[in-house]
Amino acid sequence: MQVPDTGLPVGTLLVYNAQIDESLWTLVKTGIGTADGLFQALRQPLQDKWGLAIVSSNYNGWTFGAEPITLTLQMTGPETYAQPDDVRSIVDGEIINALGSNPITSSNISSWTIPASAGGTGQTVDTGAPAASVGGGILGGVANTLGIDSSSIGNAIKNATSGFGLGTGIIVIVLGVVAIFAVVVVLEPTAPGRAARSFSRGRR
Repeated sequence: MQVPDTGLPVGTLLVYNAQIDESLWTLVKTGIGTADGLFQALRQPLQDKWGLAIVSSNYNGWTFGAEPITLTLQMTGPETYAQPDDVRSIVDGEIINALGSNPITSSNISSWTIPASAGGTGQTVDTGAPAASVGGGILGGVANTLGIDSSSIGNAIKNATSGFGLGTGIIVIVLGVVAIFAVVVVLEPTAPGRAARSFSRGRR
């Protein structure tokens, strides 16, 4: 199925995928230390500037290295777009704005759907681009275990390092990671706690 000659109508659903490679400096500068924090930062500009609502989001880890994220977006208007790739470019731009740098190593729209309510068939159209393999994150999982909002991890780092130089900021982050590891160690009888404790014994 081809994109209609008139473009994608309001109501169209699109699945956006990207590989994000965030640096330590970006974390210190923006306070965005989790995928959830990034999604929160994207929600308002995508809706207000581009008429794109985040319907759902997912990710598969958030460490310093390329990690996959996926967003299901719905065009709420009044803007319309000629091609799915127009939406990909917009989301790429807002991720760059949110993180203050370009951490995107790859991105695509893997599928789009024009619902019957928007004049379509409701059939999902695969673009041929690969969908991201996602399913939960490391820092997000730690935050859930501790019963806190995962985005608060990044905000705490930003607050702790505001006014510090880069070297001091990195030291604070390292100490924070050590603290998180220590908390996980005592989370018996959970699997993460046992694994961390075994690793600690193996290092002696």
